Amino acid sequence: MAAGTVDGGSEAVVAMTYNCKKCRKALFTESALVSHDLGDGDTAFSWHKREQRISEAPPPECTSLFLERMDWMGAMSDLEGRLECPKCAAKLGGYVWSGAQCSCGRWMCPSIQVSKAKVDASRRAAASATPAGIHRPAAAAAAAAS
Repeated sequence: MAAGTVDGGSEAVVAMTYNCKKCRKALFTESALVSHDLGDGDTAFSWHKREQRISEAPPPECTSLFLERMDWMGAMSDLEGRLECPKCAAKLGGYVWSGAQCSCGRWMCPSIQVSKAKVDASRRAAASATPAGIHRPAAAAAAAAS
């Protein structure tokens, strides 16, 4: 039996949860993320859209996560503002209803953006997806299989 399985043989569904790095409050799961295609990288940011020599650089990596609107974010009635942790008030990112550019160069509109440096990602078994049965740790499952 594989590690992390339940006696019924089905794999537990594991969801990525993002927590505030300062106080560890759970903020959102991967289901709240808004995906986007990678942009043009550095060429999308420069004055007069930099020359093609920059495009030889490796593909850009996004430094932010874009989210759907969530209750813990507050009223968000202004055109732009800060996103703060509801528990410790640490700045996590910001929002701009008219849109903002991702670090990869892609334009996101509206932009509800959280910095990856301000949150920790962890994998946890989804409570609603846990089937009924006895969960065995990896060591016990290996011993039972032999």
